[in-house]
Amino acid sequence: MMAHRDHTVCWPLTLHLADEGGTRTSTFRYRTWEPFSVTLTLPLDEGAAEFEFARDLLADGVEEAVGEGRIEVSPHYIDPDLVTLRMFTAGRWHEFYARRDDVDGFIDATCELVPLCKAAERLDLDALVHQLLAGAR
Repeated sequence: MMAHRDHTVCWPLTLHLADEGGTRTSTFRYRTWEPFSVTLTLPLDEGAAEFEFARDLLADGVEEAVGEGRIEVSPHYIDPDLVTLRMFTAGRWHEFYARRDDVDGFIDATCELVPLCKAAERLDLDALVHQLLAGAR
């Protein structure tokens, strides 16, 4: 197995609150040692919430509505320059709009480090098995 250097992409973006109006500065984060997932940190009135979800979900959601459960991503229903992010936390849904250019920029930055089709090659299965076994004790 080829050794890889670990990198993190932190991508600040402004999210527009659908229900309340106003904006929130948030951050997308991608870590190459977790090649399938991204994290979105949202400052909410109840405190900061972190959502970890599939990078593919974010990439696909720019083009078409995807997601089930606590996270949904889709193109905005009117403005093609926006992406809709719906997150369930603190007992309710929160809907945000992000500029598509910001989301595309983040996805592109992650793909420069690990292309979507190469994510499985970055996964260290031996370390994952070791971690799972250590947790079972």
